Amino acid sequence: MPYIESIEINWQAFRDSKLNDPNVELVYTMNMSGIELLYKHCSKIHQGTALKKPNEDFMIMQDCDQFFTRDCLLRIPKDYVRKSFAMSKMTVVNDIDPEGIKQYRKLTKVEFLEFLSRVADLFFQESEMEDLQLYEKIEHILDEVLPMVGSKRVKQQVTVDEFSESDDDY
Repeated sequence: MPYIESIEINWQAFRDSKLNDPNVELVYTMNMSGIELLYKHCSKIHQGTALKKPNEDFMIMQDCDQFFTRDCLLRIPKDYVRKSFAMSKMTVVNDIDPEGIKQYRKLTKVEFLEFLSRVADLFFQESEMEDLQLYEKIEHILDEVLPMVGSKRVKQQVTVDEFSESDDDY
């Protein structure tokens, strides 16, 4: 028997360690209107072709490939886009059923948020920005892609409470 290396792919570890962060949720909440425009734009890329019927308004891997590897200036590597797409999919109960197979082709809006997170994480690995927090990487991606759909990222307002030590004499 040939040597086969065991590869463990853990979808949940990324979700638990990076995605489940209040700052990530805040970035997505504050930018949801722009992200919805981006999803709508991308879902129309292959609409009315052999890949999707004219009335189908969901994203497929080819939409992600087209937008993130060719259309946007980031030119994200295709293997990052495809890995992010696959790892963002939710479990399909009956994945051998024809309807289950169709579900694996579609990227829902919720899955798109995870897709963006995974793309951001992969895109900045082995770069000077690798040590940024996930939400900061997502912000950089949104800064590049949202203007393409007529939107821009809503920046977080950071407030710093000023503390003063009170004098005990008062």
